[in-house]
Amino acid sequence: MSRIVVAGTDPNGRGGVATSLTGLLAELDDQGQLAGFLCTHRSHPRARFAPVAHALKALPQVLPERDPILFAHTGGPLCVTRTAALASRARSLGAHVVIQLHSAGIDPWLTGPRRHLLKRLVAPAHRLIAGTEHYAERYRQAGLGEVHVLAPSLPPDAVAAALAPIQAVSKRDSLTLACLSRLADNKGLDLLIRAMVHLPNDRLIIGGKGPNEDRLMELAEHLRVADRVDFLGWVEDRGAFFQGVDLYIAPSSHDTYGLTPLEAMARGIPAITIATPVTAEVVGSAAMRIQATATSIAASVNVLRSDRHVRAPASQAWVRHQLGQRDVLATLIG
Repeated sequence: MSRIVVAGTDPNGRGGVATSLTGLLAELDDQGQLAGFLCTHRSHPRARFAPVAHALKALPQVLPERDPILFAHTGGPLCVTRTAALASRARSLGAHVVIQLHSAGIDPWLTGPRRHLLKRLVAPAHRLIAGTEHYAERYRQAGLGEVHVLAPSLPPDAVAAALAPIQAVSKRDSLTLACLSRLADNKGLDLLIRAMVHLPNDRLIIGGKGPNEDRLMELAEHLRVADRVDFLGWVEDRGAFFQGVDLYIAPSSHDTYGLTPLEAMARGIPAITIATPVTAEVVGSAAMRIQATATSIAASVNVLRSDRHVRAPASQAWVRHQLGQRDVLATLIG
């Protein structure tokens, strides 16, 4: 029986939370558990509060009569604030309320006076969810109570790719490197561009938009690698983006999860990530985990240049294993 109503940002929007939501909705629908979706946020400035007002009004009609579950997937502090109102209303209607915290934007709220406000905002939840055990422990230490772990969902195209045979690994020595990211501070894209100085025969494609786009383009020009670094803007077709990519690099050190390396690995594309407690859980030993320096990125590319044919099947196998371990309903209700 369909029991779960998902609430969150517009899944047709941009960013990791929206990407994960498309996967979650597809996953629950395939399992016959999805009862509905309520949009709480759209990125347009004039639509930041109208969606949650509509969701509050629609909630009584959307919740199933029997054993309803509201699964609210949240982003930054403002998103948590909107979610709190919906969660309180759902709880008053008899729903089992689950809130998943999925944004590094709330990190500053885990210490100091704001953690008390965060605790009040998530109080309507019967169960709190984090994407990794590392963040679950951080939330516990902030006084948010018991926190369970459920990794964000991969988008449907990545799930399909993980279950399909991988393409033959190219034997060419000149590689196409790729990264999908918001072009913002703390994403490590400057390190990635600086690494291209040490990789004179390789090409880099960057998908994404953000406030640092002009600065990153100027950096590529300054380092004289602009002819080998392509900025593609927001990528709508992930499958087309990954076509022809040899290695995927995720240079961020500040993500609460990080889906994009797994999207690449699902397609048999070896990945390089920064060594953090989060990436230790997300990619394990199936990806190269390195220090956050341009020289480390370049050195790891050169290592994988010769053994990526070994890493390719291991990368996809890791994602398949992760998919096989998922039990969304059991995590939500215990």
